[in-house]
Amino acid sequence: MEKLRELLSKSFDQELTSEEKTALADALETSSELREEKVSIEKMRKLLASSSSSFSRSFVNDTLAKVRQEQNENPQITQFINIFKRVAFSGAAAIIALLIAIYFIDGSLATDTLSGISDYSPEIAEFSFFDIQEIK
Repeated sequence: MEKLRELLSKSFDQELTSEEKTALADALETSSELREEKVSIEKMRKLLASSSSSFSRSFVNDTLAKVRQEQNENPQITQFINIFKRVAFSGAAAIIALLIAIYFIDGSLATDTLSGISDYSPEIAEFSFFDIQEIK
């Protein structure tokens, strides 16, 4: 019976295969409980379709008034938000400028380029390791 209920729910939202349609039609003919459930679902869908989920104009105005009131009562929060926006924008602009400069200098934004080791070859690493060992 549970499979038939799932099939009934599916029939409202998706196209059923011919086998599923036949199975559902047969079940609806024989089961009064399933027919009642179908009628119940249809009524609920009609109710939901006819209901409006918009907010009243007074709700919107009251909410905005409350937000403005909070901002006026706590000017430090508004000031902090404004300073944060400026710092965040400046930081983002600096990072973008840095990435553009790296791209024009090295011609790439690969991880090695961004970390500054794009010109560092393995041979140099071997020599520098041996040079350090000789110094000690």
